[in-house]
Amino acid sequence: MKNKYLIFTFLFFGCDYQKTIDTRYNIPQLWDEPISDYLNVGQETYPNNFDTRIGALRVHENKLWIGYGDTRVNMGSTIPIEFRRYDDPRSPQVIATPVSAINQGAKQRTPTDTGEERIIPFNHFKGQLWQAGYDSNNDDELWTQALPGPERLIQGNIFVLKADENEPVWEKRRNIPGGEHVHDLAYFSGSIYAVGSGAAHRREWEESRIYRYLWKSDDMGETFSVFHRKRYSMGDGDTRYRSLLSIGNKLYVFGYINPSNDKIPMEGRHLIISNNEISGLEGPMKNIVVWKTWPLTDKLGLAIGNVGDKVSRTFQIDKKGPIELTNWTDKRILYISPGESKGLWLVLAGNGLENENFKVYRFSEKSINNLSSVLDLGLNSFSSISLWYQDLYLGSSDGKLFKANRIK
Repeated sequence: MKNKYLIFTFLFFGCDYQKTIDTRYNIPQLWDEPISDYLNVGQETYPNNFDTRIGALRVHENKLWIGYGDTRVNMGSTIPIEFRRYDDPRSPQVIATPVSAINQGAKQRTPTDTGEERIIPFNHFKGQLWQAGYDSNNDDELWTQALPGPERLIQGNIFVLKADENEPVWEKRRNIPGGEHVHDLAYFSGSIYAVGSGAAHRREWEESRIYRYLWKSDDMGETFSVFHRKRYSMGDGDTRYRSLLSIGNKLYVFGYINPSNDKIPMEGRHLIISNNEISGLEGPMKNIVVWKTWPLTDKLGLAIGNVGDKVSRTFQIDKKGPIELTNWTDKRILYISPGESKGLWLVLAGNGLENENFKVYRFSEKSINNLSSVLDLGLNSFSSISLWYQDLYLGSSDGKLFKANRIK
């Protein structure tokens, strides 16, 4: 009887799993234009010279969140950058979400003003949605510099999604000491870690004493302290810790140095935190510039190394350490999102050629190196993807949101 039950279970759930991994989607159709006001202001102020992408999509508690903005021309100092979301896939109505920011930076221009230049891909841990404050706008920076004290300080922001009478509200915390840029957050061994770059105060910054930073919070993000910082010491240039990845009993910290001298290449500078001790990362990833990490489980994740617009070098990281994925080497990885069922993931990638072709792929956590094609996007340039109520949503490079219906 037991064997019959096992056979039935395999046939029933095996067939269902097979349907899941064979899921396909129709050609994407324009669904909404959620940042048209931002695009209009940008085109008037910085014609054809600002970031127009929807660079982040994330589903949390059945709502679809988007990310956008620009840190090159600092669009958030021109127009408020907002946490925007959709509540209902039947109605393409974008909603700007309130930000609670009392005494957490300059006075808000609107109740939904983040004080940031850009919303980047979201972090999710401990059942909550988080956002690293990539780059404070000019008003926030001036607010911090005016705080009483002997030096003009530098601070960075983090945000956590809360609820006010069951309505979403983002709580702003301007509590990252020295944080000119805050690039990523991760939960590891009972603490929240943040990475970025900056200096203790403006005098340090203006004297080109720029540091890459690792911060730590032991009270769930209420306060942060400097866990580690390293100065850039090669003359003019930049240095940052950019990405985090928590894998088992190790926290991977990925950073880089970027000399202003074009003859000196940009190189990775990485750490591993284990048992509260710091060591350098050796091996094939030592000098790779990692631009993004994607945690898959508590014990498994991906690190994406990119150089310009060329194809990526993608590494699987588990308890054994980093392993390069050889079947991913001809692709420029742009975005990774949860797939149709647990253990499946979707990948948005280009081929890195001059006339770039874009596709959506699927992989299983059990065989990450095996990518299967899901949807050919042709020359249409997209920058983010997410499944929402079984359909595929794609953020485009020109600020639009497309929907690809699941083929029943």
